[in-house]
Amino acid sequence: MTRDHILDALGADTFPAETLAVFRSDREVGAAILLDILESAVNDMATVAEDELTRSQRATFMVVHLLAEFGDQRSFPLLARLLHGDAELVEDMLGDAITETLPGILVSTFDGNVALLHQLIRDDSVYEYVRSSALDALAYLTAKEMVPLEFTEPFLRDCFDRFQNEKLNFVWVGWVESISDLGLESFVPLVEQAFNEGAIDPSIMNFYDFYDSLRNIIDGEPEALKTRFSRIPFTNCNDLTKWAWFRSEGDSGKRAGAPGGQQPNNPKQQVNPFRNIGRNDPCPCGSGRKYKKCCLN
Repeated sequence: MTRDHILDALGADTFPAETLAVFRSDREVGAAILLDILESAVNDMATVAEDELTRSQRATFMVVHLLAEFGDQRSFPLLARLLHGDAELVEDMLGDAITETLPGILVSTFDGNVALLHQLIRDDSVYEYVRSSALDALAYLTAKEMVPLEFTEPFLRDCFDRFQNEKLNFVWVGWVESISDLGLESFVPLVEQAFNEGAIDPSIMNFYDFYDSLRNIIDGEPEALKTRFSRIPFTNCNDLTKWAWFRSEGDSGKRAGAPGGQQPNNPKQQVNPFRNIGRNDPCPCGSGRKYKKCCLN
């Protein structure tokens, strides 16, 4: 299988089951190829035009998931570089994996360099949902004692000060959830202050949601962390087969960005009223947002 064939298969709109089987048959060779593709995708980020993806970048979604399945820690610094890239480009490459599977990917590939994880969280130029997912990963790694709590606790306190100019940024949600996941009761006054100062969108969560979650952890509710960490670490690409990211065979529709159920049984009968709207055009719903940030999602 040539590199071109690999890129076409991994960047296709249908789930590349046969290609994954080839990679799984020789993980050592397969991982080397995947790492090379990921490095190319990262290096291309500085020159690619907006809304254009190179072939390696189109394949990035499957590449990072397969490297995570393999538990390849060599990919962690490359993944960190990727996630530090342009937010819209990262979103185009990874779609809803950013909020769904990225925490598990970061955990599965984690090489012990917690500083890289901290940098992702602290960097206000990084996509806010990436930062929140990195906090989820840090909470898991700390809960599993892969990162010492004595490192994470002062880091989370420092984040409170660092995030002060980023009210309503989704990174606050990751911060609050990490505190509840780790049962850090001493943080309650800081969390309450954050809610009182309007740092967290009340439509997403409120202080009482946080406190209920915190109490569940402190009281040892058996399902509390199990539910929160149900997709961490990421270990099997076959779990992606039901995502709407992959269209059904014979469906000529555009790749969807969100996970979900199976595609319609009769895709040819589905009419897309927005088919002539560009991703960066104003959304026709009148929200004032770009189409790709609104009704396309």
